[in-house]
Amino acid sequence: MKKQLSSIGKHSSIYAISVILKKGIGFLLIPLYTRYLSPYDYGVLELFSVTINITVILVSQGLVPAFFRSYCYDYADDEEKKREALSTVYYYLVAMAAMIFLLLSFSNKGVNDLLFKEGDNYQFLLILIFISGFFSVSAYIPMQLLRALSKSAQFAAITIASFVLNVVLKIYLIAFAGFGLKGAVYANLVESGASAFILFLVIRKHLAPVFSRKILGEMLRFGLPFVPSGLAIWILSVSDRYFLQHYSTTSELGLYSLAYKFSIILDVAIIQPFVKQWPVVYFPLSKEKNAKEIFSRFGTIFLAVITFAGLSVFVFSKPAIYLMAKKDFWGSFQAILPLVCAFIFSGLYFVVNIGVDIQKKTIYYPIVVGLAAIINIVLNFILIPRWAMIGAAYATAISYFFMLFLAYVINQKVYPIQYEKFNIFKISLLFAIFAFAANFSMPDSITSSILIGLIFVAGYAVAILFSGVFSFNELGKVKEIVKTKMSVTSFKNFMKSDK
Repeated sequence: MKKQLSSIGKHSSIYAISVILKKGIGFLLIPLYTRYLSPYDYGVLELFSVTINITVILVSQGLVPAFFRSYCYDYADDEEKKREALSTVYYYLVAMAAMIFLLLSFSNKGVNDLLFKEGDNYQFLLILIFISGFFSVSAYIPMQLLRALSKSAQFAAITIASFVLNVVLKIYLIAFAGFGLKGAVYANLVESGASAFILFLVIRKHLAPVFSRKILGEMLRFGLPFVPSGLAIWILSVSDRYFLQHYSTTSELGLYSLAYKFSIILDVAIIQPFVKQWPVVYFPLSKEKNAKEIFSRFGTIFLAVITFAGLSVFVFSKPAIYLMAKKDFWGSFQAILPLVCAFIFSGLYFVVNIGVDIQKKTIYYPIVVGLAAIINIVLNFILIPRWAMIGAAYATAISYFFMLFLAYVINQKVYPIQYEKFNIFKISLLFAIFAFAANFSMPDSITSSILIGLIFVAGYAVAILFSGVFSFNELGKVKEIVKTKMSVTSFKNFMKSDK
C-alpha cells in the first residue's frame, strides 16, 4: 500500500506541475503581450481563445473521460479490447475534428462577421486558429493514454517541451520579428502541430485497424452528459467575452481579459490544488461520527484562508499590472476585485457541495451549474451594455455567488451541516471592510501601492487572529493540514485541539 501511495503521489505531482505550466503560459506572457500588443489586439486574441474552447468542448463530446474510464476500468484486464477502444475513439475524434474544423474554415467569413462587429477581417487567422484546434483535439487521446499507462515522465516532457516551444516562438515572432497578433497565432499553430505529430508517434504502436461502433456507443453514452455541464461552466467562465465584444469594444475586452488573468491566480494557486485533494478527504471523513462537525469547522478555516489569499491577489495586482503592462492596460485593475470575489465563491462552492456526493445525489450538479449559467447570461445582457467590463466582472461574481447559495441550500437538504454562521459573518465582514478600503486607497505609485498592500494584508491577518475565530493552539493544527496536503489524519487531529 505504501508503495502504491508513493507512486500515486509521484505521478500526481508531475501531472500537477504540467497542468500549472499549461495554465500559467497566459500569465507568464503578460509582459510580452502588454508591451507589444494593444488592448484591442489582446482582446482579439482572447476572442480567438474562447471560440476555440467552446468548439473543442462540442467536438470532443465528453470522450476524453469516457476513454479513460473504458481503458482503465471497463477493459482493464483485456488488452485486445483496450487496443480496440483506443483505436476507435482516436479515429472517431480525429475524423470528427477534421470534419468540423474544415467546415468552420470554409465558413471563415461568416464566423469573422459574427465575431467582429467593427468589420475587421481576420479570416486568414481564423483558418489558422481552426487548424490549431484540430491539432489540439488530435492530441487529447494520446495524452490520456500516457496517463492511463502511468507514463508521467513522458507526459511531463511533452507538456514542458510544448510550453517552451510556445513561449520561445511567441517571444521571437512578437518581440523580434514584429508579427504582433499574427505572431501569437503562428506560434500556437506550430506548437499544436508539433505536439500532435509527436503524440501520434507515441500512440501509433498502440493503434490497430479496427473500429467498434458498440464501444463508441458506450463511450458516447458515458461522455455526452459531460457536454452540458462543460457548456454551463464555459458560459460562467468566458461567455462574457462575447457580450463585451458586442456591447462594448474589443479594447475593453482586452482590459477585462488581463484582469481575469490576474484574478485566476487565486484559482490556480489555491482552488484547483484543493479541488484535486478534497474528495480524497471528505469521503473517508464522512464515515466518522463527528464528520459534520469537522466539515463545519473546516468551512470556517477555508473561508479565512481563501479570503486572505484573495485579498493578497487583489492588492498586489495593481503594482504588478503597473510593472508588467503599458499604461494602456492599467484600467484593467478596476475589474479585479469582483473577479477575485467570484473565485472566492467558486472555492466555497466546492466546500459546501459535498453532501450531494456523499449521498449520491449528483443529479443536482448540472441543475446548479445550469441555473447559474442562465443567471450569468441574463446579468450579462443587463450589466455589460451599461458598465462594460465592470458589469461583466460583477455579473460573474453574482453568478458564482448564486451557484454557491443554491449548492448550500440543496446540500443542507440532503446532508445538513451546522456551519459556524457567526464566525463566517465575522470573516466576511472583515474581508469586505479591508477589500473595499484597499480598493479606494491604493495609490498609483508602484512602491507605495506595494507598501499599502502589505499593510492591508498584514492588517487582515491580525484582524482574523484577534477576531476570536481561531485560537492560537488551532493555528498549529492548520499548519499541519497544509503540510500534510490535507491528510485525513490532520483533519481528525484538528478537531482534538482546544478551541
